[in-house]
Amino acid sequence: MPLPQEMSATGAERLRLLQEWIKADRSIGDFLLNEALRKWRDDVVTRLPPSRPKRILIPELFQTALSLYGPKVVILEDNSVCEYRGRDDSGPRLGRLLVPKKS
Repeated sequence: MPLPQEMSATGAERLRLLQEWIKADRSIGDFLLNEALRKWRDDVVTRLPPSRPKRILIPELFQTALSLYGPKVVILEDNSVCEYRGRDDSGPRLGRLLVPKKS
């Protein structure tokens, strides 16, 4: 995947790590990318403000590999990650659970 010209060195390093995590999961037959998603979540949570739920963009590599509904996910108060499927009167509509709560 070519890097955008404006990507910072930090962003490029995060992308490289993400690609390594996905490759490692696939090499052991984990096509749901459980470990890569967990590592991504653990990294992202440290950089987000503490308010939850938080709707964020998931890296395109995950969106494509997992055939997600859209580019957004929700990180809930317990740090679990679910697909984001829009909003209704009661709040965000959540799709499948991608990363279980942090134990």
